[in-house]
Amino acid sequence: MRTIDSLIDEQVRKARDEGLFDDLPGHGRPLRDLDRTRSAADVWLENKVHEENLTLPLPEGLRLRKELAAELTDIRGLRDRDEIHARLLQLNARIRRVNSRAVKGPQPNVAPVNIARFLADWSG
Repeated sequence: MRTIDSLIDEQVRKARDEGLFDDLPGHGRPLRDLDRTRSAADVWLENKVHEENLTLPLPEGLRLRKELAAELTDIRGLRDRDEIHARLLQLNARIRRVNSRAVKGPQPNVAPVNIARFLADWSG
């Protein structure tokens, strides 16, 4: 009695001998992402985002971490101490809001800015 594996092997061998695999797209090139362990849906979504040159929104905590350095650089470039203080207060309020929410995925792990220290470094 033949096993299902031997039946499949026989059909593949027959198709190969008949040349049915010769003109397939990607012939002779390795299969992409063969070593990945993600689901087919995740792989499809990643490929679609790449092909369409799309950007997906980051979770708020990751977005905060990504934008924090740029925001602090912008604030350091300001010349008005009161404006710097106001911007840091806004930034700290955002950090506290994001940190206070229970979220799925990576946590932001961002501490509020020490305003007194920031201003001392800025003016020094």
